[in-house]
Amino acid sequence: MESKDKGNRRVLLFGLDKAYRKNDLEEALQTLDLLKGSYCEDEAGMGKIPLKRYLQVLSICTTINDTKQLARLSEEIRRVHGDQSFFAAASDLLIKFYAAHDLEKALKLHREMKSRGLKLKRRSYGPIIAACCTKKDKGNALLLYKEAKARGIGLTSGDLTALISLFDELSLDKEMNTLLSYVCESFTVVPAELRAAIRLWFSKRSYDVISGLASGLDGSLCDSKGRKEIVQLPDQKLPNNVIDEFLDQILTAQILKQKSRRKEKAVKKAVRKFVYRLSREGGAEVWIDGANVGHFEMGGSFSYQQVDSVYWHFVRAGFRTRLVLHHSRVHGLPPNSSEEKIVRRWTTDSALYITPNGVNDDAFWIYGALWSSKTQKNVHIVTNDLGRDHQYRFGHDPRFFNFMQAHVIRFRVKDFDAE
Repeated sequence: MESKDKGNRRVLLFGLDKAYRKNDLEEALQTLDLLKGSYCEDEAGMGKIPLKRYLQVLSICTTINDTKQLARLSEEIRRVHGDQSFFAAASDLLIKFYAAHDLEKALKLHREMKSRGLKLKRRSYGPIIAACCTKKDKGNALLLYKEAKARGIGLTSGDLTALISLFDELSLDKEMNTLLSYVCESFTVVPAELRAAIRLWFSKRSYDVISGLASGLDGSLCDSKGRKEIVQLPDQKLPNNVIDEFLDQILTAQILKQKSRRKEKAVKKAVRKFVYRLSREGGAEVWIDGANVGHFEMGGSFSYQQVDSVYWHFVRAGFRTRLVLHHSRVHGLPPNSSEEKIVRRWTTDSALYITPNGVNDDAFWIYGALWSSKTQKNVHIVTNDLGRDHQYRFGHDPRFFNFMQAHVIRFRVKDFDAE
């Protein structure tokens, strides 16, 4: 008998999946009622259908905009599975729906989620921020934007584009400056939609909007016809005492995170060797984040050829170039393979710095670039890494952020040719 009930249940679940794919609410509700009888009844006398199945029907309600059934099912889920499970599983779906149809309900649901101490995600903020911007609700839009930023929740380019439109219409220039800083921290490449909104904002305020330009290694911009001194980025050169302060913090962090005296001793030895070599060679003009370059747009794979292409791009341009890789990327390669030959050539050229186990390779190229800025006129870091981890370590020190912004070269690679 029990086996027969389970067989019937499988048929009903298959039918619910079918109704969900067709967005057929009537069929889904009928199947839901039949499913209640196939599950063991609890003390309240209701079949405790899995939460996932309720969410399927709830999703159909939001798709076809049936607010009556949406409200009824929400209450039923809360009664059967409890408030905490309901908010954890269904709130994001409901917020997205109500943000599009009833902003007050969306805001109320959002406040209730916060009061229950639930972990809020972008899906809990983005749709409401966009709706507030559409309704010209400046107060709630700013409040939610600041909340999301404080919680470290990354907003999408669509969310930020909606905020820019609101700031533009209400002439909120101070808020716009803050948002532009957020965009710089959050995006390596600004999406076209967001870029267009920023360009429009600047053009309305009598700023010269210049496009179709490429930045030179010295910070100046040039057009397709050749060098054109339009903008010169400040080099953000740091005083030596500030550099030494940052250098000490970087190395101390790498040593303190070791979990045993033996590992700590090994890391100290590797760090001393690294610093000695730096002082002996006098630093470098270009530092390549090998891990970031090798993984860029490779779908999880690592390309030594891609790193080599970027390396030779700068070597041919006449720059003293160094690259940093973790030792796991260097040792154990098949003998005489193309990868092993590339690594051997880097080593012969004294271009490769190898980070040992227990040391973050980012720490080496950041340290190398900071140290080199004391001896070289111009220093460049090649990476698409936003460096957030290290900004947190320095307490969001604006001096470090400005140094990175001024010295980092973002890149694209096409057919192993750095652009």
